[in-house]
Amino acid sequence: MNISRQLDSLLQDFPNCETIAFADISTGLVLCSSTRKNMSRGQLDTLCAAAIELLDGKQTSFASATLDPGEHPKVQEALFMEDGLLNVFVRSSVVSTEALCCICVPEIEIDAFIDRACSELAKFDTD
Repeated sequence: MNISRQLDSLLQDFPNCETIAFADISTGLVLCSSTRKNMSRGQLDTLCAAAIELLDGKQTSFASATLDPGEHPKVQEALFMEDGLLNVFVRSSVVSTEALCCICVPEIEIDAFIDRACSELAKFDTD
C-alpha cells in the first residue's frame, strides 16, 4: 500500500481526525497529506513547523536534558490544543526525521490513534 492510501485509510478509520500530513521534519516539508477539508500548502507548512518545534525544538531539547541529563532521547509524540482542536504529532520509530502531523477533534480515541499512527509510520519504510 502506498503512503497516500495509508493516510487515507487512517483518516477513514478515525472519523475524529480531520487532517493527517506525512512530513520530513529535518527539511520542514510535507510530503503527503489526507484531509477532510481543503487545506492550503501554507496551512500544512504551519502544521509541519509546529511538529518541528514540539518534536525537535529548543524547548524540547532543554526539557529532555533536564529530565534525563545523561542522555537526550528524541521526543516521540507531542500534543497541543489550538482553536478547540487537538494537534497530534508522532515521530517515526524507524526514520527519526519523519513524522505524522495531525489535526483531530478532542473526542478522538487518542491512545488508539497514536498506536495506529506509529504502526503506519513504521510501515512507510518497509513497504
